[in-house]
Amino acid sequence: KASTSEGANLEKSREFGGVLCTLVASKYEKQGSRPSKFHVSKFGGAPHVKAYYVANKSNNVSIQTELDAIANFSELWRDPGKLASRLELFLSTAACSKGKKKTPYMFHLPTNMFEKIDLPENATMGCGFIPSSILQDLLGGGQFAKETIGLRVRVVCPTLGIYKGNLVQRAGITKIQLPGSMRKVSESMAKKKAFEGVFLLINEAYPSSSNKMMERCINPNSRKAPTKSSTADLKELGEMISKVLLACGVPDDLLIKYKKNCTEFQGRHHTFLVGMCDCTAGGLPPGTVFLTGFGVGSVHRKVFITRSPCTEPQDAKVIPIVSEKPPDMLQEDWNHLCSLPFGAVVFSSPQDDKAMSLVESINNSDLDGDLFFCLWDPCMLPFLEDAVGGLSVAHEKDILAEDNKIEDDPLIGAIVPLEVNGKLCNGVVERKADDGENYVIKCNSHTELMSYEALTSDLCEVVKVLTHRGKGRHREIEVLWGNGEKSWQCLSTLQKEVPTIIAEYAMERNLLSTNGWGWCKDYIREAEIVDVCDHRVFCSTLQVHVLHDGDLEPEWKDAKDVDTDLLQDYVEKHGISLKDRRWKWLQNEIKKAKKNWFAKAQDRVSDVKRMAEYSRFVESLHRAFKKREDPNSKESKALGQAFKLSLDIGKHGGRVPLDQLLRMEIAGKKAPYADRFLKDV
Repeated sequence: KASTSEGANLEKSREFGGVLCTLVASKYEKQGSRPSKFHVSKFGGAPHVKAYYVANKSNNVSIQTELDAIANFSELWRDPGKLASRLELFLSTAACSKGKKKTPYMFHLPTNMFEKIDLPENATMGCGFIPSSILQDLLGGGQFAKETIGLRVRVVCPTLGIYKGNLVQRAGITKIQLPGSMRKVSESMAKKKAFEGVFLLINEAYPSSSNKMMERCINPNSRKAPTKSSTADLKELGEMISKVLLACGVPDDLLIKYKKNCTEFQGRHHTFLVGMCDCTAGGLPPGTVFLTGFGVGSVHRKVFITRSPCTEPQDAKVIPIVSEKPPDMLQEDWNHLCSLPFGAVVFSSPQDDKAMSLVESINNSDLDGDLFFCLWDPCMLPFLEDAVGGLSVAHEKDILAEDNKIEDDPLIGAIVPLEVNGKLCNGVVERKADDGENYVIKCNSHTELMSYEALTSDLCEVVKVLTHRGKGRHREIEVLWGNGEKSWQCLSTLQKEVPTIIAEYAMERNLLSTNGWGWCKDYIREAEIVDVCDHRVFCSTLQVHVLHDGDLEPEWKDAKDVDTDLLQDYVEKHGISLKDRRWKWLQNEIKKAKKNWFAKAQDRVSDVKRMAEYSRFVESLHRAFKKREDPNSKESKALGQAFKLSLDIGKHGGRVPLDQLLRMEIAGKKAPYADRFLKDV
């Protein structure tokens, strides 16, 4: 491990004790309680970065080659953030056995103990299955193993891939079953694999010790009461959860009373439960949950469920609890469910394998380790059910213009190339012709009519700026038109028509700081391209229609100026063959990128500045959200949604939409992360 300040990037390779090592992963963490004059984390103390290095082998085998022999990381070449997060899986910490020895739960197992299963993603959502016999063997038997519902694990196998998520006990199986939703990296494509068998690491066993104590209150057959130490360790209802409950209409006095009572197990009607998928043969009715160890019978009950961070009522649902054997469930499955101790919420699967799963509808959650806040307080549930049940899933749409508003014709005043007496000159669209269909184009004394189609065709477009000449008012640029013609045009004339094209030329020629070109800085694109919409061959050049982050309208760019990963997504989506001569060059670029995946991952892992800015950005959003007293206000909702979205872009990239006023509060004018993580709406 090596720590560093925020000022410099991590070294991608360095020596430790005379051994050359390679950077493979990093984590941005707090640093005790010592304050920093630069930045103090909301968790206390100055942040720092831990860098993880692997010693290079003496036979000159690269780290990338070693990793390729474990799993097919090259398939993720398009997403550096995802590559970095997958490498971080190797840093997972193992839970330890109970007792004095504290042996880590890490195992090297034969491959025949595992099998892949083909289930819809919305049925498993990152959760697999484990036989009771194997679970108890892994945990060493005894009472602790018998009381375990499931495990949070990491699975690494060159012939299977890398898997992450939960394993829940399932009746009637003999192997550990791994669904596709648990797979993070597919199996290695290398001829020589890194090792045989499977490495399995257990992060955590469920239920938690707190839920074991709560079961003593819930289970009427329990002979033991919760211990005094466990009662003292009970945490108060969190501020974020409280805010959502108030937003759902729970009265202040009722919430205050509950907060006071829930400091004892007897008055506590909520807990955090691990989410698991349906471990029966699809026996739970869609739209329901089963709370293990919660009790069964004829009583129809419901539970309020959400997941942190939650910021608004839309992040929660009130869901019926299954308390009687469903008609379609096997008796063996029902007996198995009823035998599990308190500590998990089992989500039903949708009937349609393309439908959104129930767990996704709760704050966009999954089942690879998420904990869910579950509340069944009889006094609060009526308020919660009324509020959550009345929510609309439709998004509000901004009204951009009134229906009867007549916009100005954008073609009036446009400059188009005209051929007059054999010479190419500038024509100006003066007005719409009396026939209501054509346009009047004038160039000095010359006048002619052009249709809308002709004016908007590629032939009238400026393709690119070729060169320039002159100074001051007499500065001219040579442009290439869509019809292949070239002509000299006054810079000031085209400045208003095609500013971005001129700005790109100025940037390529390093003219931005020279006299007369400074205005181009306002048109230089810093926003990333987020989508490729279309393609065309224009003047023998392959162009693609691209959409920049935050823009409403796409623009044409040379295909070779666009990132390879975006082009790969585009050709796959539209079934374009890379054998086509126009796209053949892309095939070579993709091969290069796949071979160079580790360098892209290292660029992300070593970028300390980005980590520091991202951390400040997330904390700024969280602080701003906490300041809002009214949880249902427009600003509170916008900041809450931005905060939740910000937690995802750290791995997956993108930017958080936020209106200009709130943007100023979060980032001000000079915050370094303003453009990197925010976009205006």
